[in-house]
Amino acid sequence: MTRLALPLLLAGCSWNGQRLHNTDTIAISTAMPAAAAEAIVVAADAWGDATNGAVALRVVISDSRDVATVEPGELPGGRRGDTEVTESDPPRIWLDLSKLAPEQVQGVAMHELGHAFGLYDHEEHTLMQAVGVDAPVVDARTLARWRALQ
Repeated sequence: MTRLALPLLLAGCSWNGQRLHNTDTIAISTAMPAAAAEAIVVAADAWGDATNGAVALRVVISDSRDVATVEPGELPGGRRGDTEVTESDPPRIWLDLSKLAPEQVQGVAMHELGHAFGLYDHEEHTLMQAVGVDAPVVDARTLARWRALQ
Protein backbone atom coordinates (compact mmCIF):
# COMPACT_ATOMS: atom_id res chain seq x y z
CA MET A 1 0.00 0.00 0.00
CA THR A 2 1.51 3.34 -1.07
CA ARG A 3 0.63 6.48 0.83
CA LEU A 4 0.69 9.84 -0.87
CA ALA A 5 3.13 12.19 0.79
CA LEU A 6 0.86 15.20 1.08
CA PRO A 7 0.72 17.86 3.78
CA LEU A 8 -2.66 16.46 4.84
CA LEU A 9 -0.86 13.59 6.54
CA LEU A 10 0.64 16.11 8.93
CA ALA A 11 -2.86 17.36 9.62
CA GLY A 12 -3.95 13.87 10.57
CA CYS A 13 -5.80 12.75 7.46
CA SER A 14 -4.58 9.64 5.70
CA TRP A 15 -5.48 9.22 2.04
CA ASN A 16 -5.15 6.15 -0.13
CA GLY A 17 -8.14 6.24 -2.41
CA GLN A 18 -11.45 4.56 -1.49
CA ARG A 19 -13.49 7.68 -0.88
CA LEU A 20 -17.03 8.19 0.30
CA HIS A 21 -19.61 8.48 -2.47
CA ASN A 22 -22.73 10.61 -2.50
CA THR A 23 -25.28 7.93 -1.64
CA ASP A 24 -23.15 5.71 0.57
CA THR A 25 -24.13 4.57 4.03
CA ILE A 26 -22.20 5.88 7.01
CA ALA A 27 -22.33 4.10 10.34
CA ILE A 28 -22.17 6.08 13.56
CA SER A 29 -20.59 3.95 16.26
CA THR A 30 -22.82 2.72 19.08
CA ALA A 31 -20.21 4.25 21.41
CA MET A 32 -21.06 7.75 20.12
CA PRO A 33 -23.17 9.75 22.60
CA ALA A 34 -26.66 10.57 21.34
CA ALA A 35 -26.10 14.34 21.08
CA ALA A 36 -22.92 13.85 19.05
CA ALA A 37 -24.67 11.29 16.81
CA GLU A 38 -27.43 13.83 16.12
CA ALA A 39 -24.83 16.47 15.21
CA ILE A 40 -23.25 14.00 12.75
CA VAL A 41 -26.64 13.38 11.15
CA VAL A 42 -27.10 17.17 10.82
CA ALA A 43 -23.60 17.39 9.26
CA ALA A 44 -24.48 14.72 6.69
CA ASP A 45 -27.74 16.54 5.92
CA ALA A 46 -25.84 19.82 5.53
CA TRP A 47 -23.73 18.25 2.77
CA GLY A 48 -27.01 17.23 1.12
CA ASP A 49 -28.36 20.77 1.39
CA ALA A 50 -25.15 22.32 0.04
CA THR A 51 -25.18 19.99 -2.97
CA ASN A 52 -28.90 20.42 -3.70
CA GLY A 53 -29.53 16.81 -2.76
CA ALA A 54 -26.68 15.24 -4.75
CA VAL A 55 -25.25 13.99 -1.47
CA ALA A 56 -27.83 11.76 0.18
CA LEU A 57 -25.93 9.79 2.78
CA ARG A 58 -27.80 7.04 4.59
CA VAL A 59 -26.89 7.26 8.27
CA VAL A 60 -27.22 4.26 10.58
CA ILE A 61 -26.14 3.47 14.13
CA SER A 62 -23.87 0.46 13.85
CA ASP A 63 -20.38 -0.81 14.57
CA SER A 64 -20.10 -2.37 11.12
CA ARG A 65 -16.80 -1.82 9.29
CA ASP A 66 -18.43 -2.73 5.96
CA VAL A 67 -19.36 0.94 5.43
CA ALA A 68 -17.82 4.32 6.27
CA THR A 69 -17.76 4.86 10.03
CA VAL A 70 -17.73 7.76 12.46
CA GLU A 71 -16.35 6.85 15.87
CA PRO A 72 -15.33 8.61 19.06
CA GLY A 73 -11.62 8.41 19.78
CA GLU A 74 -8.73 10.14 21.49
CA LEU A 75 -6.51 11.96 19.01
CA PRO A 76 -2.97 13.25 19.61
CA GLY A 77 -2.06 16.91 19.86
CA GLY A 78 -4.72 19.48 19.14
CA ARG A 79 -6.55 17.39 16.54
CA ARG A 80 -10.27 17.19 17.08
CA GLY A 81 -11.08 15.04 14.04
CA ASP A 82 -9.25 12.58 11.82
CA THR A 83 -10.14 10.74 8.63
CA GLU A 84 -8.48 7.67 7.16
CA VAL A 85 -9.19 6.55 3.61
CA THR A 86 -7.51 3.39 2.30
CA GLU A 87 -7.67 1.34 -0.87
CA SER A 88 -9.16 -1.67 0.89
CA ASP A 89 -11.54 -0.30 3.52
CA PRO A 90 -14.35 2.26 3.62
CA PRO A 91 -13.43 5.66 5.10
CA ARG A 92 -13.08 5.86 8.85
CA ILE A 93 -13.63 9.09 10.79
CA TRP A 94 -12.74 9.73 14.43
CA LEU A 95 -13.96 12.65 16.53
CA ASP A 96 -12.22 13.50 19.79
CA LEU A 97 -15.23 14.54 21.83
CA SER A 98 -13.02 15.46 24.81
CA LYS A 99 -11.72 18.41 22.74
CA LEU A 100 -15.07 19.48 21.28
CA ALA A 101 -17.86 21.51 22.79
CA PRO A 102 -21.23 20.00 21.82
CA GLU A 103 -21.89 22.83 19.36
CA GLN A 104 -18.58 22.12 17.57
CA VAL A 105 -19.26 18.47 16.70
CA GLN A 106 -21.33 19.31 13.60
CA GLY A 107 -18.62 21.51 12.06
CA VAL A 108 -15.84 19.02 12.67
CA ALA A 109 -18.00 16.17 11.34
CA MET A 110 -18.74 18.20 8.19
CA HIS A 111 -15.02 18.88 7.73
CA GLU A 112 -14.09 15.22 8.15
CA LEU A 113 -16.90 14.09 5.81
CA GLY A 114 -15.34 16.42 3.23
CA HIS A 115 -12.07 14.50 3.59
CA ALA A 116 -13.97 11.23 3.23
CA PHE A 117 -15.46 12.56 -0.04
CA GLY A 118 -11.92 13.15 -1.32
CA LEU A 119 -11.39 16.79 -0.36
CA TYR A 120 -8.02 16.56 1.33
CA ASP A 121 -6.41 19.84 0.34
CA HIS A 122 -5.33 21.28 3.68
CA GLU A 123 -2.43 22.91 1.88
CA GLU A 124 -4.79 25.25 0.01
CA HIS A 125 -5.55 28.15 2.30
CA THR A 126 -9.33 28.26 2.00
CA LEU A 127 -10.35 24.81 0.79
CA MET A 128 -11.90 22.85 3.64
CA GLN A 129 -10.81 25.46 6.17
CA ALA A 130 -14.18 27.18 6.09
CA VAL A 131 -15.79 23.84 6.87
CA GLY A 132 -14.74 23.42 10.43
CA VAL A 133 -15.26 23.79 14.11
CA ASP A 134 -17.03 27.12 14.28
CA ALA A 135 -18.35 27.33 10.71
CA PRO A 136 -20.68 24.45 9.86
CA VAL A 137 -21.12 25.49 6.23
CA VAL A 138 -19.77 24.18 2.94
CA ASP A 139 -18.17 27.21 1.29
CA ALA A 140 -18.31 27.85 -2.47
CA ARG A 141 -14.69 26.88 -3.13
CA THR A 142 -15.02 23.57 -1.30
CA LEU A 143 -18.29 22.88 -3.11
CA ALA A 144 -16.63 23.57 -6.49
CA ARG A 145 -13.85 21.10 -5.68
CA TRP A 146 -16.43 18.52 -4.58
CA ARG A 147 -18.24 18.96 -7.92
CA ALA A 148 -14.97 18.39 -9.78
CA LEU A 149 -14.67 14.97 -8.12
CA GLN A 150 -18.07 13.85 -9.39
